[in-house]
Amino acid sequence: MLTFLKENADNIVKLAVNQIAMTIFGLLLSAATVTNKTLLLVTGILSILFYMYLLYTSAWDIGAHDKIRIDGGRLKRMPLKGLYLSLAANSVNILLALIAIICYYLGVQFGFEWAAGTMAVCYNISWLLNGMYNAVLSFISVGQLKFWLMLAAVIPALVFTELAYLAGSNNYRIFGFLGLNGKQRR
Repeated sequence: MLTFLKENADNIVKLAVNQIAMTIFGLLLSAATVTNKTLLLVTGILSILFYMYLLYTSAWDIGAHDKIRIDGGRLKRMPLKGLYLSLAANSVNILLALIAIICYYLGVQFGFEWAAGTMAVCYNISWLLNGMYNAVLSFISVGQLKFWLMLAAVIPALVFTELAYLAGSNNYRIFGFLGLNGKQRR
C-alpha cells in the first residue's frame, strides 16, 4: 500500500488540488447567489457537474498515461486504480465524516460534551472541504442524516474517478461517437 501511495503521490495530489479548487469555486458561487434560492440551486448543480468533469478529465489522463505503460509491458493492469486514487485523495473527507458520525452518536447516546464539540468541528471542516456541494445540500436539512451525507458526498468522486480511469486506460472516449477525439497527433 505504501508503494502505491509513493508511486502515485502526484496523481493523488492532483485530485486533491482539484477538490480544493472546486471547493473555493463552489463557496464563491454560493456566497454570490445566496439571496436567490433558484440561482443558488442552479449554480450549486453546475458546480457539482464541473467538479465531476474535472475529476473525469484528470482520471482519464492518468488512465491514458498508464495505458501506454501497460501496453509496453512496464506496468501491470490495475482495474481499481482509479478507486484507490480517489480513496487516497478523499481520505481526509472520509475520516472527518466517520469521526463526526461516531461523535454524534456518542454525544446523543452517552451525553459526552466533548463528542458534540468534536462532531461540530469535523462537520464544519468537512463542508468547508466540500464547498461544491454546499449550495445543493443547503436545501436538505434532515437532522442526523446530514452526517451521513458527509460520507455520501465522497461517493460521486469515487465513482467518477474509477470510471474515468477505466475509460482512459482502455482508450475509450466518452464523446468518441461524435468524432470528438481530441487533438490529432502526428
